[in-house]
Amino acid sequence: SLSKKYLSILFKDNGCGILEGDIKKVTEPFFSTKTGNQNYGLGLYYCKKVIHSHGGFMEIKSLKDVGTEVYVFIPSKKCRRALTQK
Repeated sequence: SLSKKYLSILFKDNGCGILEGDIKKVTEPFFSTKTGNQNYGLGLYYCKKVIHSHGGFMEIKSLKDVGTEVYVFIPSKKCRRALTQK
């Protein structure tokens, strides 16, 4: 949704969730809750870097065995500027 201050986007799943103690860690480079050699722990780290580079921020909420919600907030002025330049 687009408000006066932010464009907000919600990404939601119904997966296994993230432990409360790990929520702050999931945006750190090389941290992963997954096992295996194909998980590098960089996905949410890169997302956070790109969002921050546009003046935005992320909020992550999760419940174990229920799922995770990732809210992305980008300043509305950036969105309006991008839309008017096309």
